[in-house]
Amino acid sequence: MPKNATELIYAVKEAFQKTTYPGDNNLVEDSFYLDVIRTGTVLKGIMWETMPFNIIMEVRHKVFFLTPQAFCYYLPAFLLAILEGSKVDSLTGTLVFELGPELGSHYHQDRLVHIGECLSTQQKFVLIDFLEFLEKDYLESHDNIEYIQTALEYWKSTLI
Repeated sequence: MPKNATELIYAVKEAFQKTTYPGDNNLVEDSFYLDVIRTGTVLKGIMWETMPFNIIMEVRHKVFFLTPQAFCYYLPAFLLAILEGSKVDSLTGTLVFELGPELGSHYHQDRLVHIGECLSTQQKFVLIDFLEFLEKDYLESHDNIEYIQTALEYWKSTLI
């Protein structure tokens, strides 16, 4: 288990290095709304390894528009932005919420199952390490601690 941000950055890059781009037509859930269309257009052709910070900031509140495959593909870029100390508290909150089971939402539960199907066992372990890192880091200073712990419990349960 990585003990610090530097080790976790390495683990993220290693676990996701062979992740396949989902394709230009498989980036967003639907194309009926302008924000969804814009998100798909912004991400078209963008590789997670070279995703510019301004793109991360533009889509940080729109990760739920992404298909499960696109979410899994761009997940390492989001994780790295947080781990590298970028000013992305809003991304952290959005990502943690997206990674945890929302009570009462069958759509969200199904989405989490599909996200889990896109992730390898190694990627799930890295995600758990990331959430444990956040839990330790945010334990006393962040409103999202309950969401972090819920997400952590969920992803640990997927490995049983």
